[in-house]
Formats: sequence, structure tokens, C-alpha cells
Amino acid sequence: MPRQTPYPEWTVAPNERRFNETSHRENSRGIGLVDMAYAIRDRRPERASGAMALHCLEIMESLLASASEGRFYHLKSSCVRPEPLSVNFPESES
Repeated sequence: MPRQTPYPEWTVAPNERRFNETSHRENSRGIGLVDMAYAIRDRRPERASGAMALHCLEIMESLLASASEGRFYHLKSSCVRPEPLSVNFPESES
């Protein structure tokens, strides 16, 4: 999305990927489910895995704990960073 003022010197990076729409005509709310269906069919790990969900939850909780306790929080979980969606997803996944 274009940057708003007061940052006119920023350059907007080109985005050649689909599913970045903010309009109601082409929203992307089901993209994780679509990827999961292709992952099951293709017998590969899904991108939005349970391990990633757990890690994200720990990050969110640690931010709150760190702020309220005034100390650093060392994460215990981790997850593998998934490959990005292909430029033509989902056509190129089949």
C-alpha cells in the first residue's frame, strides 16, 4: 500500500504477488485453508502450521509478560519459516 505523508521519501517496493487486496471484492481470508488443502493433497507441510501458531502465541504472550514484569522474556518455542507462496498461487501449486 502507498505510504502516507509524512514519509514522502520512502519508496514503495513492488509487489508482484496476489492476495494482497484490501477491498471486499477480492479478500484473502481463506488462503491458509486453501494452502492446507493443497498441502494435504501434495503431502507436504502446510505453511500455517500448529508449530507456527504456538510460536506466535508465545510471542504475543511474552510481549505482555515482558511489559508488565519489566524484564526480557526468552522464547522457548520455535518454528520453521515456511516457503513463501508462489507468485501464481494457487495455480502453480497443482
